[in-house]
Amino acid sequence: MRKKRPSEDSNLYIDLINNTVAQPICRYIVDTINDVLFEPGVKRNLTFCTPSGQYIDPKNTTWSDLFALDADLNNRSITSFVEGIGDLTSIFGHCWVAVDMPQMHQGNLGRPYVCAISPKKVS
Repeated sequence: MRKKRPSEDSNLYIDLINNTVAQPICRYIVDTINDVLFEPGVKRNLTFCTPSGQYIDPKNTTWSDLFALDADLNNRSITSFVEGIGDLTSIFGHCWVAVDMPQMHQGNLGRPYVCAISPKKVS
């Protein structure tokens, strides 16, 4: 039996009562955390470093804006990409994230990108 908490919205409580029996509690926990993490207005500060571990001066990271807007080279922002990670973890309990930054070309660092790997794709 679940009791309504004083700080809990009545509509949310009714929704939980109606859906908790049909859904595992771990999904509710992950969804609650994701609601907080991806609340509108959240500002993320990205910091980058070279493969050798040295921090890159933010003035020299024009590509960081591109990464924030297109993290996986499929036009998904970093926020959208991480929301997808939240979905995978709520379904499977875990997933893998690969981050790659191509080698330097003509003195310029390559642009980083990320890739989500579902447990179904790992053997």
